[in-house]
Amino acid sequence: MDNNNELISTFLVERVYKISITILGLVGNILTIIILTNKRNRKSSTATYLLALAVSDIIIILFGPFCDWLEIMWHVFISEYGEFACKVQTFMQYSSSTTSSWLLVVVTIERAISVTYPYKVRTSCTKQIAIIVVVITWTLVYAANLHFLFGMGQSYNNQCDAITPNYMKFAEYILPWVDFTLSFFFPFIFLLLGNAVIIRQLTKHRSRQKYLTHSNVPNNLAVSLVLVLVDFVFVITVGPIYVFSIVFPYFLGSLSEEEKNSIARFWGPMLHGLWETNAALNIVLYVMSGTRFRNELLRLLCFCCKKNQKSNGVFDTSANFNPIYVRSSLRRAASGEKKGSQLSMDLMPFKSPSTQIAHRNDLHDYDQLSIISGKRKTKY
Repeated sequence: MDNNNELISTFLVERVYKISITILGLVGNILTIIILTNKRNRKSSTATYLLALAVSDIIIILFGPFCDWLEIMWHVFISEYGEFACKVQTFMQYSSSTTSSWLLVVVTIERAISVTYPYKVRTSCTKQIAIIVVVITWTLVYAANLHFLFGMGQSYNNQCDAITPNYMKFAEYILPWVDFTLSFFFPFIFLLLGNAVIIRQLTKHRSRQKYLTHSNVPNNLAVSLVLVLVDFVFVITVGPIYVFSIVFPYFLGSLSEEEKNSIARFWGPMLHGLWETNAALNIVLYVMSGTRFRNELLRLLCFCCKKNQKSNGVFDTSANFNPIYVRSSLRRAASGEKKGSQLSMDLMPFKSPSTQIAHRNDLHDYDQLSIISGKRKTKY
């Protein structure tokens, strides 16, 4: 790529793209927070995780593309406001990025549990548990990154950099591997396994779709598909910058000055901008693939809508994904129900057709007996 094309690309990334990502990310995540804090969604554990993710993404945007745009357009440098400001900017950038990665892992694991063990949703996927997990995640990640407050500071040219030789070596050769492992590699493994479980369960349920008539199936299916899409976008947008950060230092010695400048002017900003894009894209993914979220957003933006219009919320995890268990004995025991359901018995796993026919005949005989005795019960 020649110098002119590099300059044009750099201009578009640093001046146009940065502010676009900042506006989209701030507006999108603020709207997400408003929707997820709606009283219809407050009891949802999934909404709690995604609310924390939106807050973390806002921090990424404020200390990432927004600060970069201020430096490029208005020559406002955070490092010029003192050494503490420099430390805080680096600390918040790394911490918020790692936090977002692990929040995606947590919400993916929750959805994997909800589609695999739907009868445990009410006990294992509660808002209280979600709040505890979010607090622990934020605390551990931010505590692990406290070293930035001691190792970073103002360098001789007022840039934010390592202030000791030992920390400089750590930041150049060790920190990229630590950041890659904690912020991308381990989360990627968990996301891969979690999404494999989700996709497997969705495939199994789709094969039984002709039996599934419960109204919550499409909604829960949509929630799971949205999260799979969010995880996929996370991998393709965040992965390249982490791979680049661990590989680039080992090739510096073999590169010419022109190649180093080309990488610094073009590939660095491009990959960094791609990483920052992930913090602004979630709102787009929710709207594109989530019908409930799209409807809630329209309700929020449309002042003509009726205020008392009912909604079940965006991420209603109180409803089980698998209707096979909706009226099963385990679900009835958890909810205190006393009556059974012919639908649930017909669709119980591992029932052969002959067993189902026999069960229907038993139900018919029971109904005839109930009519004779005058004690027939109303069916669902």
